[in-house]
Amino acid sequence: MTDMLTLIETWGATVADDAATKVWTQANYSRDHQVHLGIDEDDPETDITDLPLVNIMMDTKRVGWQVPAKGHAVDVICAIHKEGNTATGKSNLTKLTGVVFIETFRKLIETAITGIYTEGTDLLRIDSLDIDWSGIDLFPFFLANMSFVVNEDEFQGTDVWE
Repeated sequence: MTDMLTLIETWGATVADDAATKVWTQANYSRDHQVHLGIDEDDPETDITDLPLVNIMMDTKRVGWQVPAKGHAVDVICAIHKEGNTATGKSNLTKLTGVVFIETFRKLIETAITGIYTEGTDLLRIDSLDIDWSGIDLFPFFLANMSFVVNEDEFQGTDVWE
């Protein structure tokens, strides 16, 4: 049985060490991305030098006799700072560079996390992923929140309350 702390620590180490993400952040920000496990949402104590940033937080856990599999919900927030526009080749179409950057950064993090599990060999599996993005009201900061649901198959002898 995987406890929540082990789960977010594994994800944090994987994301922190991800080579593809490091290459991208070095190329675009001249520094590695930061990874935080948990955050005080009322006082995040994050400044622009922490960006790009990945915050991995425990959300909920589901256990017991009435659940088909032990469930873990984990939120992963990606944050960047990017000003400016990207040329589109059309005089009447503007694309914010931050929109491109946050989706690229988010996808790198998603790929790192989903690469942890091998279908058919791991008891844990990512069953769903919901993604939402911040609006333009935070410009020039961009956020993407990924809510993962990770389920763990039970087998004879496991503790349903772990």
